[in-house]
Amino acid sequence: MENDLGFDRDGDPVMGMDEGILPYFIKGEAKIAAGWDNWSGNYLLSESKEGDSVLEYIINAVNA
Repeated sequence: MENDLGFDRDGDPVMGMDEGILPYFIKGEAKIAAGWDNWSGNYLLSESKEGDSVLEYIINAVNA
């Protein structure tokens, strides 16, 4: 997301025994949380309407 879409990272990682919260992806009004856990794997979670659009774009690109 940083290289291809121009996002910056904000925050510090927080690691637990079987899960982690990674720095946010931030670009303009788009704010996307990132993390991982042993059950789901890696994930992205939009925290803004603009972030929803970015995740929709990524999903469509992957499924094309």
